[in-house]
Amino acid sequence: REALAVRGGAFGQRHPLVAESLTDLGVLSEARGDLRQALALHGRALAIREEARGPKHPDAGRSLTSLGHLHK
Repeated sequence: REALAVRGGAFGQRHPLVAESLTDLGVLSEARGDLRQALALHGRALAIREEARGPKHPDAGRSLTSLGHLHK
């Protein structure tokens, strides 16, 4: 969470590096079994990536893949 706070403060809450931190936290949440939190974090990451780089960018695809794994 510290990386998220630092990146958000330095670059703004809608920066792709913030999405990277959100994704990392989503993976950790999933590993702990907190799927609701993982979904929320990956969803926020996806929204940032789509806004910053467009829905067809590979980073957005990675977020969609992460979300898809949670819905198996």
